[in-house]
Amino acid sequence: IIGVDTENEWFITGEKSGSIKDSVSFTGVTNLTGGSKDDKFVIYDDGSIPGNIDGVSSSGNTLDYVICTETKVVNLATSSFPGISGEVSNIQKIKGNATKGTLHGFSEASTWDITGENEGKISKTGSTYNFSNFSNLTGGDHKDHFIFRYSTDEGHRGRILGCVDGNGGDSNMINCAEYYPTRLDIRESDGHVNTEEETPRIIVGSSKNIAEYYVPTYEDIYYERWSMQSTMLELGMT
Repeated sequence: IIGVDTENEWFITGEKSGSIKDSVSFTGVTNLTGGSKDDKFVIYDDGSIPGNIDGVSSSGNTLDYVICTETKVVNLATSSFPGISGEVSNIQKIKGNATKGTLHGFSEASTWDITGENEGKISKTGSTYNFSNFSNLTGGDHKDHFIFRYSTDEGHRGRILGCVDGNGGDSNMINCAEYYPTRLDIRESDGHVNTEEETPRIIVGSSKNIAEYYVPTYEDIYYERWSMQSTMLELGMT
């Protein structure tokens, strides 16, 4: 199916089936192709397309898993998108399903700009995706740099409430330098919120496979584990 040249919302609710704007239903479809304006492809738990999804020419096409209740892992390294067996092209935005969603990064060195709660963008040379509603981020095989952006607007401060996993790279970094002088709380995988701080701000819910934590000053950080404090001191991040 090729969409019309208006903003389209596609609902993939079953195997090779769904609807467009809740009005035009389709079944037995292998490939979906958007129109010249923004297209949103909403994938349900039971929704699947055996072929390709192509958003075509717009710069605001979205792949959306928000409605899913099952675990969904989008893997940019392997170009794996749950519910889509073929290729996904001309998609600029990916929406996850909160705590059940994980975004796995590229196989190349990448920069993650976290600009809001569970949202931001991931970039490598020649490719960028905006993402939102992903509580868990996983790096690729090379260096991943996770930058948490600070804003005076509390609703637009970078936070990941689940796990940031650097994965395969040996020099992965979490960078919270923009948060100075805000008090931070970065937790390891089994850490808990520091209850001594009146209004603790969780910037990273948990982290692993991170070689370097870049923060403003040692005094501004609360850690659950002394081992994590020691890591900071060894890196000279005091």
